[in-house]
Amino acid sequence: MPVYTTNQVAELLDVCRNTVCALFDNGKLGGHRNGPLNERCIRQGDLIAFLEKHKMPFVFRDNKIYTDKNCYTTTQAAKISGLSANTIIKLFDSGKIKGFRIPGSRFRRIFKLPFIDFLEENNIPFVL
Repeated sequence: MPVYTTNQVAELLDVCRNTVCALFDNGKLGGHRNGPLNERCIRQGDLIAFLEKHKMPFVFRDNKIYTDKNCYTTTQAAKISGLSANTIIKLFDSGKIKGFRIPGSRFRRIFKLPFIDFLEENNIPFVL
């Protein structure tokens, strides 16, 4: 079964490496330490379990994990829509905007296509 580095997991989750290290060190993301540098290694099964537990979207195909990188941050969504970041957060928290929270952080990711649909349905002008 494949093993991922913290850098690879950070790229998959679209977060910084330090977030992955914190999740690992706090026991929220399983794995083991390896080698003379005691590097963090995350087994594919542990990563899949983490993604499923936190309801983060992913596809497992050809023995690889693919995450939905077609997301905006709240800041990006605010810039596109002309709404404030706080308004985007309130719409997200109320379920009107679809996406997911990054576990272990306060960050949210908003799915691009449903967000654009939301803006169009509510006649909110936007610039891509």
